[in-house]
Amino acid sequence: MHLLPVVRPGLAYGGVLCLSYLATGLTRSLWMNSASGTLIAALWEAAVFLVAGVLTLSALLRSGKIGAQAEQHPVLTGLIALGCFVLADALIAGLLCGVPLLKHWGRFWDLEGRIQLLALLLYAALPLIWFHEQQPGKGVTPGR
Repeated sequence: MHLLPVVRPGLAYGGVLCLSYLATGLTRSLWMNSASGTLIAALWEAAVFLVAGVLTLSALLRSGKIGAQAEQHPVLTGLIALGCFVLADALIAGLLCGVPLLKHWGRFWDLEGRIQLLALLLYAALPLIWFHEQQPGKGVTPGR
């Protein structure tokens, strides 16, 4: 098994998450948090992540080899995407904003941070859910 074909769908899927995070993060911090409140902004960001995930998986499915690799390795696709987010988040916080990582990741303790964390975990799990649902006969048989 060559590593690059297996990693490519995760990088594509993770790239979309990182771009979504950049857009929502800027929007939240510059406008939404003050205009609508931090809870509404966090819920909106979670929705953007999940819609971006569904649209990306739909596009990957139609993309030939990359889609086939994502379908064969959905857990790896999600984990690589989550890893891309963690790396991008750390670089933005540490290098661009000068915020210590432990303080930055401490945001996951408040409600808005837990909403974001849940959305990130769901984003990572979407490939497994998506490709499992796409395969007929792979579901749980009632009564077993």
